[in-house]
Amino acid sequence: MINSTIWGQADSLFTFIVILAVYFLSEERLVFSSVFFTLTVLMKPQGIILLPLVLFELIKKRNLESLIKCILPALITSLIIILPFSISNHNITWIFSLYKNTISEYPYASDNAFNFFSLIGANHVKDTTTMFILSYHNWGMIFIVLITILSGFIYIKSTNKSAIYIAALIQIVGVFNFSVGMHERYMFTATAMCILAYIYIKNRHLLVLTALFSLIIYINTHTTLFEQFNGVNIMPYNVVMIFTSLLNVLSFIYLIIISIQIIFRQNLIK
Repeated sequence: MINSTIWGQADSLFTFIVILAVYFLSEERLVFSSVFFTLTVLMKPQGIILLPLVLFELIKKRNLESLIKCILPALITSLIIILPFSISNHNITWIFSLYKNTISEYPYASDNAFNFFSLIGANHVKDTTTMFILSYHNWGMIFIVLITILSGFIYIKSTNKSAIYIAALIQIVGVFNFSVGMHERYMFTATAMCILAYIYIKNRHLLVLTALFSLIIYINTHTTLFEQFNGVNIMPYNVVMIFTSLLNVLSFIYLIIISIQIIFRQNLIK
């Protein structure tokens, strides 16, 4: 309600497309999955966070047919959507400039996202600022690589296709918590993905995580929106931010622990 009806954001539509992309991937319908993954990236740059899921599937498949089923639909979908907007620009590369400019608009360790960087007091601090030798930006890139390796390991090692929902959840929550330039709304998809993971995996801990993610997203979105109504664009480092950010980081650790437990139990059953 707050995200869509009150704020007027489109994260619910983005989430719907993400769910379709991951669902078709779990069903091994690579053409449809590729189309919807392409739509997520074209709709919002943070859709790139989930592209490693396709790579994981290709690693498991290890054949040319699967590669073609992913790349060709993605190219065709991109052209169909981008070309109409390229007529007035007379330049099909406008999309790359748009994404570059969009990313450069948020050069902060955190942009009102209640995550790890906000927890350590780096909300709206330039991502070029140094933290333990490296800049926040470089730490963010390292964290993304580590999170992707972890989610890839969990998915590739699992013998159950439903593990893709766990891998997707790790990507969404992990990148939100430990990457730079995150907004308060970028974790919106986590709750829906967690519900879907529970439907397929039937682990009660996922219901607990669903409740935790819902609470975190609600507090972060509510606080940011209504503070902006009062003319405050940079969220203050206070009890609400510290509590929610800490809860978020701890929830991610909880997610990792139960994900590893779920995957290894599935393998033992098989």
